Amino acid sequence: MNPILVVGLLVLLPVHIAMDEIGEPAVNCSSQPIKAEVGDDVILQCHLEPPFNVTSLIVEWSRGSLKTVFYVYRHGWIEQEEPFTNRTSLFLDELSRGNFSLKLSNVNQSDAGRYRCSVRLPGQVKMDYINLTVVSANVTEDQGNKKEGLDEPGGKKISGIGIHDITGIAIAVGVGFFVCVGVLVWR
Repeated sequence: MNPILVVGLLVLLPVHIAMDEIGEPAVNCSSQPIKAEVGDDVILQCHLEPPFNVTSLIVEWSRGSLKTVFYVYRHGWIEQEEPFTNRTSLFLDELSRGNFSLKLSNVNQSDAGRYRCSVRLPGQVKMDYINLTVVSANVTEDQGNKKEGLDEPGGKKISGIGIHDITGIAIAVGVGFFVCVGVLVWR
């Protein structure tokens, strides 16, 4: 049997079986805009409903253009892009309960806008959106809302097969190889 097929089955079969047992999950973000002052820390709430373990899946956060991904959690690996490097984090202990809310530290005016969180399930991507409004202590809320929705350059553009996909494939192939060797040795 093709080792790549074996790897695919070993990785995706448990996820597919679990999805059949719990039903079709949906990504849910807060429907209310999150409001923050410059310098605050905020949590952009996002989770799967019903709860589903996403530790072995790919979770992405982006802002503005749907191709501007700035935070990727992939099978335990984390990648962050500018201008969010070292200012963003997931609650890793909550991933097993389907919670992939993002903490954004030291918010600045350019962080205002529409955010997208997504999770890649077998054969599909589920996503939802959340808005962040940022105001300065000396700026009225109406002035702060004018910034909302503006795209700020930054983050890595991912389209097609990129370095993130190659890394994930390499890890899956490595795990599959060791599983196959283990099965052959065990026999």
